[in-house]
Amino acid sequence: MTRTRLDLTRPQILAFRRQAGALDERLPRGPRSLRRAAWAGLQDSMPRAALLSIHARVEGTGPSTWEDPSLVQLWGPRFNVFVVAACDLSVFSLGTLPDDARSRRRAEDLAARLNATLGGTQIAYGQAGASYL
Repeated sequence: MTRTRLDLTRPQILAFRRQAGALDERLPRGPRSLRRAAWAGLQDSMPRAALLSIHARVEGTGPSTWEDPSLVQLWGPRFNVFVVAACDLSVFSLGTLPDDARSRRRAEDLAARLNATLGGTQIAYGQAGASYL
């Protein structure tokens, strides 16, 4: 089987990345735009870095936009914090689980213990990490 080589220029690649990342034109304010802005997760390890990323992508972004109910914050790989669309939480969090069985069991055990301890309440992630790791 022969494959056809795809020749792309740097400007074409950068234009695609800007368009896919909603960076070529700011989106209108609203939950649908927030979902598109956060479709692949926005890293938020430096507090409010995700807000800056949302601001670059969505018109009318205010200081509390990252708290919109259409978005959630969660721990990702290596305890980095991410903001993702709430409706994408399941697929995003499953995609960040470790591949090896031992690490996956450890992550699932930690999640189960934390869930049991919290009993449906919410606390700051730093408090959870300090208390339950």
